[in-house]
Amino acid sequence: MSREEPAIDLDRAMHYAAARIEIDGEWSGVSPVYVVSADNPRLVQEDPRFNGIFQLRRHTRELSVETLDAVGGDFLDRHPPEESLALVDVSQAQARLVSKKFGQEAFFRVTSNSQDVVFVRGGEIRVSADDLKTRRLALKEDLESFVQRTFGVKVEVPSTLRRPRGWHIVGDPMTYRSIPGSPSDLVVLRILNDGTAGYRQFVALLDLRTNQLQPIELPEEVLEDGSLNSVISSRIHLDRCHWSDEIRGLTENRYRIYVWQSLGPYRDAPAGSTSIYVGVTGRTVDERLHEHRVEKKRSVKWVREYEGSLNHALMPDVALPSSPTAKAFEEWWANRLRYDGYFAKGGH
Repeated sequence: MSREEPAIDLDRAMHYAAARIEIDGEWSGVSPVYVVSADNPRLVQEDPRFNGIFQLRRHTRELSVETLDAVGGDFLDRHPPEESLALVDVSQAQARLVSKKFGQEAFFRVTSNSQDVVFVRGGEIRVSADDLKTRRLALKEDLESFVQRTFGVKVEVPSTLRRPRGWHIVGDPMTYRSIPGSPSDLVVLRILNDGTAGYRQFVALLDLRTNQLQPIELPEEVLEDGSLNSVISSRIHLDRCHWSDEIRGLTENRYRIYVWQSLGPYRDAPAGSTSIYVGVTGRTVDERLHEHRVEKKRSVKWVREYEGSLNHALMPDVALPSSPTAKAFEEWWANRLRYDGYFAKGGH
C-alpha cells in the first residue's frame, strides 16, 4: 500500500475553525487575505530562518508581499495568542507555500463574511460568520444546553457530565453513514480535546427513545471483549478518521473490509460461538486471501491455519479512501460483530 499523509486531528481542526483572528489595518474585506502564524509551538524547525515573527516579516518582504499585522488565538483564551501576518493580494497557493516553510499545519482565508481554515497538506473547512458563532457556542456549551439545542429535548445530566464544555456529535455507535440497517436510536457525544494539560475525555451516550444520558468510560486500549464501550471507542476513532478524509477531499475508495469464517472454532473461542477473522485490504479480497493461504510472511494464522470461507453476509458493502479510515473501520466492524456474539480475530 502506498504511504499516506496521517489523518488531520479532528479536535484541533474544530478549534482552528472557531479561532479568534484580529487583523490590524485597513483592507477591503471582499478579496481574501491569508493569515499565517509566525509561531510553531508543536514542531521544531530545522531551519531557524523560518520560525518567529521577525523571520516571517523578513521572508514576506523578500517576496514583495504586502502584509498587515495579525493575531490568531483560541477564543476561549486557553492558549497564548500567536503573532501572525495577513498576506494581502496573494494567491492561496502562495500563502500555502509560506505556511509550509514556517512549519504550519493550517492557515486562514479571511474575508469580511468568512474565516475559512485551509490545511497545508490539503483540505479546508469553510466557516461563515454564522458558522463561526455556532462553533464557538458549541465549544463552550454544557451538555444539557447542547442536547436541548441539537435534539430539542430536555435531559437530566449525570453529575459527572455537568461541568465539561465543548461537546461534539459522533453518531450512532451501531451504524455508520453508508452502512445499511436500522439505527439503534443511540447517539455518542464527546467533548473535544482543548489541548490543555488538564484535558480529560468525557463521553456520553444518549438514548433518543427514552431521552436518557449515561456517562461512558472508554477503555485505554483496544479491547476484544464485545462490550458496548469497545464499540463506542472504535466508533469515535472512525468518526475522527472519516472527518479527516472529508476535509482532505479524499474520494478514491481503495480499501475494503472482508470477513473470513472458520469451519471450526478458533482454539480459544467460547463454546457455541462462531469464529471469524475481520481484515482490510487495498487489493481485491481474492488477492488478499491468496496471500493468507500461500505467503506465510504476509498472512495471519486465523486464515492460514483454519479452513473456511468468506462470509459475504457479514461483509459491509463499503469502500474507504484512506488507510487510517480503513483500519479504523476494520476495528469498529470487528467490535460490532463481537457485540453481536461472534468470536472475532483481527479488526486492528
